[in-house]
Amino acid sequence: MRAISGRKIRICIVGAGAVGGLTGAWFARAGHEVCLVARGAHLEALRRDGLTLLSNGNRSVFPIPASDDPADFGTQDAVFVCLKTHSIAAMVPRLKTLVGPDTMVVPAINTAWIRAASCSRRSTRGTFSAASCTRRRKSPNREW
Repeated sequence: MRAISGRKIRICIVGAGAVGGLTGAWFARAGHEVCLVARGAHLEALRRDGLTLLSNGNRSVFPIPASDDPADFGTQDAVFVCLKTHSIAAMVPRLKTLVGPDTMVVPAINTAWIRAASCSRRSTRGTFSAASCTRRRKSPNREW
């Protein structure tokens, strides 16, 4: 990654939920150029109200650009992928418009992926279910 000291960093947060929202708010508060990729009602709220950070009784609102299409933002200095494990595969091909030769991609995966992978093998629908992983289970390779 090229030296970027002394200037704002262009940062895209993909998945603006709890982990991504907090990460985006911290970078926005530090004065960097932040954009958010979200969807549905969450995207609508971000566009309407901005990103709100409540910290130590203080409320800060950041009017950050948000979209459901990463192509809206162009090449970034850093991309934080803050998605739940089951959403990553569909998003990866869409990230190419954010990534240039000097872009740093930071996976901040929002699920315990090892446990999710173990549980998804046992799920009747082939997806992770927290309810299916609440008891201690044995697998052929390990116990957890």
